[in-house]
Amino acid sequence: MAKKLEDAKKEQDLASMQRKELKTELADNYAHLPRKPRNRRRIITFGVLGIHPVILNFWSESCIPCLQEVPYLERFYSQYGAQRQFALLGINQADPSDDIAKFGANFHVTYPLLFDKGGIINAKYVVIAIPTTYFIDSRGIVRSVFVQPLTPRTMQQGFSSVGMSMSKIYLSR
Repeated sequence: MAKKLEDAKKEQDLASMQRKELKTELADNYAHLPRKPRNRRRIITFGVLGIHPVILNFWSESCIPCLQEVPYLERFYSQYGAQRQFALLGINQADPSDDIAKFGANFHVTYPLLFDKGGIINAKYVVIAIPTTYFIDSRGIVRSVFVQPLTPRTMQQGFSSVGMSMSKIYLSR
C-alpha cells in the first residue's frame, strides 16, 4: 500500500510539474501573439476609411519594380492627393524603418511611408508578392488588388473600382 501511495504521489508531482510547464509555454505563446490595435487606433483607421478611399501600396527598397513605381505614385499623389479625396499609404515590412525614412527624404515622397514591423499588416492583407496595391472604398471594402507595378491604366481601374475617376479628382481642384 505504501508503494501505491508513493507512486500516486510521484504521478501527482509529475502532473503538477507538467501543468506548470504548460502554463509557462502558454503564457510565452500568448505574449508573442499579434495584438489588436487599441481603440484609439481603430477610431483613426475607421475615420480615414470612412471619409475617402484608401490606396495601400506594399513595397520594398530592394524591389526594382517597386522603385520604378515610387516616382509615379509620388507624382500622382502630389497632383491628386492634395484634395484629400483619397489616402495613399506605402507599407514596407522588409527594410528597417530608418532606411524607409531616408528613402522617403531622398526621393521627396510626400505620402506616408509606414514600416510594418513583423509583417502583421502584410499578413492581414495576404501579400504574396511586391509590389501589391489595394484599392479600398470609403466603407473599408477592398475593391481592387494589383500584384504588379502601377501604371496610369491600373491606377484608373483602381479608382474606378472605388467609385472615383482621375478626371473627377483633377476637376475638383
